[in-house]
Amino acid sequence: MRVLSKNRLTGSIPPQIGQLPNLERLSVGSNDLNGTIPEQLLQGLAQHSTVTSLNLGGNALEGSISSAFCGITSLQTLVLVSNNLQGSIPACLGSLEALTNLDLGQNNLTGSIPPSLGRLINTESLTLNNNELSGYIPLEIGALTKLQKLDLSTNSLEGIVPVDALHNLSGLLTLRLSQNNLSGKIESLDLSKMPNLQTFGAYGNALEGGLPAGIT
Repeated sequence: MRVLSKNRLTGSIPPQIGQLPNLERLSVGSNDLNGTIPEQLLQGLAQHSTVTSLNLGGNALEGSISSAFCGITSLQTLVLVSNNLQGSIPACLGSLEALTNLDLGQNNLTGSIPPSLGRLINTESLTLNNNELSGYIPLEIGALTKLQKLDLSTNSLEGIVPVDALHNLSGLLTLRLSQNNLSGKIESLDLSKMPNLQTFGAYGNALEGGLPAGIT
């Protein structure tokens, strides 16, 4: 375990960290680290395959999200929130079936949400907010039946809200769709099929009709 979060660390991430044997958790979030995420670091972590948690969030990291992340098959938590990451979300992240928490929010990511993320059947929290993602919300999201939090807010997503897929997510506590370009009749969304829902946001879209069913 290496936890160095919430300090004033600067510079780039040393790639040699990936060679540490028996490393289970690496957290360097909330520092002032910059540069790209070293490929050598990710390849080393993939080779050892013992890391379950990787938190690089809250820094000034740049570049794209490398497909080398997909080789770290032991990952249960991947947090890259609040950086300056660009480019698309690698489709191969859907192969990380052990993931329970994927947080890529508050970056500059573009492109569509990969339908392959629907294979993350153990994921409880999927956070992609405050990026520049476009396209439709994939129907495959409905396969994530363990989800408790889904935050797609503040992007450029468009099209009809996939209500049938969302109705499968009965365990949701938080659903945020606000500040996109979503359309259609929001009243077709039946919130009573999400009996645990505590937070729901859909403002700042092009939705029409009455209130969603299940609001009392």
